[in-house]
Amino acid sequence: MRSYCLIAIIVIFLGSCALLWAQDPVKERKTEPSVAGHGDCVPLSKMELSSEQAEAIEAIRSNYRSRILRLRSNLMVKRIEIRSLLNDPEASEDMMLTKAGEIEDLNRAFDRVVLNYQLEIRRVLSPDQIETWCTNGEMLGKRDWK
Repeated sequence: MRSYCLIAIIVIFLGSCALLWAQDPVKERKTEPSVAGHGDCVPLSKMELSSEQAEAIEAIRSNYRSRILRLRSNLMVKRIEIRSLLNDPEASEDMMLTKAGEIEDLNRAFDRVVLNYQLEIRRVLSPDQIETWCTNGEMLGKRDWK
């Protein structure tokens, strides 16, 4: 019975993820100070981009979107699984530690993919645009589901 419940939760989660990605991208709600301390930073959605830059950035986004979704989904599934193990009196500590290691590996992979995404975007921008770009506000770099 517990496994059916877990499978149902996973299916519901993956279905809701697909719906979220099918919607228009969420516009950044606020600008955050840039790391370099150059005052207000500008998200890509509000940056003045040439048509070539906009096309290149959209191609990069669509290229990374499925990878990010897959990693986020896998992370969520592993987190559900570890919660389930924590509540299972029959589960061993080794099983939980193994699952935690899988989550760490997925987090590293997620961070690597997001960095590669941002590096590709950076290649498209001019030096002035790079200085003012809000890298923290990028859609794919966010870890929360707000």
